[in-house]
Amino acid sequence: AGLLSWSLGGEKYKDAAKKLTSQIEWLVFSDTVLAALPQPEEKRNDLIMLFFSACAIFNRLMFDRGLPVRGSIQFGDFLLGNRCVAGKVIVEALDQVHALEAACTALSNDAWAHIHDRFVHDDNLSSLLFSMLPRGDVPCKGGNRMLATVNWFNVRIGNTPEPADLHKYVMTSFLSHGKQLDASAFNKAQNTANLFTSWLSTRVKKSESTPPV
Repeated sequence: AGLLSWSLGGEKYKDAAKKLTSQIEWLVFSDTVLAALPQPEEKRNDLIMLFFSACAIFNRLMFDRGLPVRGSIQFGDFLLGNRCVAGKVIVEALDQVHALEAACTALSNDAWAHIHDRFVHDDNLSSLLFSMLPRGDVPCKGGNRMLATVNWFNVRIGNTPEPADLHKYVMTSFLSHGKQLDASAFNKAQNTANLFTSWLSTRVKKSESTPPV
């Protein structure tokens, strides 16, 4: 219920939040979690804002529990069943996830173009959303790519403190649950710390920060 309170700011939106969060469809299979937001006929920027809030919170909570994840956000049609999912954008999402060399969730260029066109003239939500989706060099197999990523440091979750030592914070997550890092995983951890540093350098000002969820 706190998700919509985050995007609109207020306890009075709890009932609306429950209604809107129910529109995000979730599917968990193997080591993959899929979140889908069906597009209504009318333009609903608040739903899109809610979706990115949910993605940011999911990424942060997983990381804080020692489960750094990689993700991809795509825009397009696909089939979603009770136990299966299929479509071109699903394949493209998996390809992008496997290409990422850092624990982050990145937007495809098509998704970014769609979001930009929808929000560029939205005076109420554009600054919040774009601060959550900074574009920059993201480490990928074959070299860096210019991508937008979900910056969850711009989402305050309750009283969760900011990490005092960013490198230690990242390594603690990567080494949690008895994990051992080979050279590839260690490189991903280093890339993740560098990416987080760039996020913090572009975060919103304190006076513009969002209320906690």
